[in-house]
Amino acid sequence: MYTRCPDCHVVYPLRAESLIQAGGEVSCGRCQKTFSVLQHLYDRWPEPGDQPVAVDDENLPSVLSRELPRRPDDPGPMDLGDLDDDQEGLPEPYKRDRLWYVLAVLFGLITVANAIWSFRETETLRPLAEKLGLVDPVPVVQPEPPQYFQLVSRDMHPHPSVQNALILSAAMVNRAERLLPYPVVEITLFDAGQRAVGSRRFQPYEYLAPDADPDAGLAPDVLLAFVLELEDPGPQTVGFEISFL
Repeated sequence: MYTRCPDCHVVYPLRAESLIQAGGEVSCGRCQKTFSVLQHLYDRWPEPGDQPVAVDDENLPSVLSRELPRRPDDPGPMDLGDLDDDQEGLPEPYKRDRLWYVLAVLFGLITVANAIWSFRETETLRPLAEKLGLVDPVPVVQPEPPQYFQLVSRDMHPHPSVQNALILSAAMVNRAERLLPYPVVEITLFDAGQRAVGSRRFQPYEYLAPDADPDAGLAPDVLLAFVLELEDPGPQTVGFEISFL
C-alpha cells in the first residue's frame, strides 16, 4: 500500500502500524504538507495520472476512520521523512531507475574528466587543466635583450653575378653568459639623407647554414658569420644598418 503527497507528489510505502499510530493523518517528509492518507491511498506504486483508491467512510474499520479520536498523548501527524529514503517496499522499477540515475551521473563525470585529461595540452582546455593540477603551468619566458648580440664585422657590396643585387657579409657574437635563441636579423638600407629606402628581416633559418639547427641557439662567446643577398634599391643606397630583434 502506498500514499502520495498531494503537493510535491513524493510517494511513500505504508505500513499498517503507521496508519494505526497516526490515525491516517501524516506529514510529508519533503515539503511538510499535512494530509490524510485515506484520501491518497494506492494499491500499487502510483504512476503519473493514477487516481487514489476511492474510500467510503461508512465501510472503513474504526481504526481507519477519518474521525478517529486522538489520544491525549498523541504527538500529532506522523512524519513521513524517515520513509522518504527507505528502499524497503519500493517496487523494483523504482530501485532500478535510481541505480541507473547514479550510474549515469558517474559515467558523465568520468567522461568529462577523461576529455579534460585527453585535451589538457590544447589551448582551450590548458588553463582549466592547470587550475586542476593536471599539467604544470607554462613558464613565462621573457625575451632576451638584443644588446646581448654584438656585431663584430660587416660589409656590403654589389653582387658579383646577379644584377640589381647586393651581398652583405657580417659576423655576430653572443656576449651573454648562457645559451640564447638565434635572433631575427633586420637589414635597413639608407640614402644620403639617412632616409630608409629598403628594409628586410631574416629569420634564423634564412641566414644559418643549411645543416644548422635554427632551434639550437647560440652559445656564449661563439662567433657566427653569415652572408645575405639583398635586392638593390638603386644608386641612392649609400649606407645600411643591422639590428637584432
